[in-house]
Amino acid sequence: MANWISNSRNAQSVDVDMSNGATDVIIASLCLAGADIAVTNWQKRSLQWIAAHDQSIMGRGCVSFDVADLGWTTIDFDAQHRFMLQVVDRALMHHAWDKLPYSPNAEIVDDMLTRIRKLFCEFTIKNCTNDALEWPLAPPTSIDRCAAHGVFMHAHGCPLCNESQARCGDHPE
Repeated sequence: MANWISNSRNAQSVDVDMSNGATDVIIASLCLAGADIAVTNWQKRSLQWIAAHDQSIMGRGCVSFDVADLGWTTIDFDAQHRFMLQVVDRALMHHAWDKLPYSPNAEIVDDMLTRIRKLFCEFTIKNCTNDALEWPLAPPTSIDRCAAHGVFMHAHGCPLCNESQARCGDHPE
């Protein structure tokens, strides 16, 4: 099984298909890239929502998502859109990759991130419906950050810690 990121509100958008391993890297890269620039509640919650697409908890091949599901609001759309593009741009610069417990294949990840950026560019205010975030798991009750990785955690912890635990059975605390 594999995953994808899509933009269902734009018929011309092309889904970004990812292997399970690539999905782990993309989720981790986006979470790391946005963690230290998120200021607003929406920005922090959007990063928690991305983190909640954690295969260690949800299951491999079960974390596909649509950029339309990020809980965009028309009143703050422009700022939200700029933030998400900034997150992807920072991920493309490999921001905080030194915190990853592996060395990703930059060429493959950069290609996927570039295509994900295009999905965000193609998502416009006319696609925004002011829908609330629909969490793949229970929503977190607070906005907490992982002490080890600095990312915003979802209801079941940090996706990087969870992935490390799933790989080696030893949870770094």
